[in-house]
Amino acid sequence: MRRLLFVLIIFFVSIYSSMAQFRAGIKGGINICDLIVTNSANYFGEESFDSRISYHIGTYIQHPFSEQFGLQVEVLFSNKGYKHKLEDQTLNVNLNYLNWPVLLVYRPVKYLEFEFGPEFGYLITGEAIINNFDFGVDLGARLNISKR
Repeated sequence: MRRLLFVLIIFFVSIYSSMAQFRAGIKGGINICDLIVTNSANYFGEESFDSRISYHIGTYIQHPFSEQFGLQVEVLFSNKGYKHKLEDQTLNVNLNYLNWPVLLVYRPVKYLEFEFGPEFGYLITGEAIINNFDFGVDLGARLNISKR
């Protein structure tokens, strides 16, 4: 997994250096994850699931269409999961995904950006009962503290 992430980072950095109109970089952040169970046929019984805070890290490449708008594609390693309560015990369940967000970027002022778009994911490691594919909607803000 580390080798794959390293190769992806090198790939995006090399694209960035060959195309000056693109911006690229490394990013990380937090995930607030939740599990929604549908059609379980009482497989889970009286068990309960709670949200969990985790992380993501990866790389992005951004192509500006104008001073205010652009498109950003990312490749992220994302640790997701949930807290699983069984009787008097709480388990933290880890689900590791490779995610591909495709985001519309809006820049109202020079150093502030807002991002919005779909995120597609594939489960790398985790529980066999979880679907391998993940879909989400990303919403974010970024404060660029320098031109680089």
